Amino acid sequence: MLERQLTVMRYDVLSDLISTYVPPGSIEELWEIPELENAVKAETGLELPIAQWLEENPDLHEETLRERVTTAADESYAEKEVLASARKYAPI
Repeated sequence: MLERQLTVMRYDVLSDLISTYVPPGSIEELWEIPELENAVKAETGLELPIAQWLEENPDLHEETLRERVTTAADESYAEKEVLASARKYAPI
């Protein structure tokens, strides 16, 4: 239950950030990618190469960008869970 709530909160924060700097339905010229990268780092601690993703894949659109950001956040969170579990059960 708590895990689900955390996931929903994480998605809400990321969605709000992305919508702020990549307005839904907007053209790429209106996207504020450096600001988005900075905001994601400030809010989540994640340093995501969003500008690089866009350079490498010019067909990346708003929805797939959202998916990549949330997937990266999910992966980071999963790594932290593994580390926390390892520390929790590590011998003293």
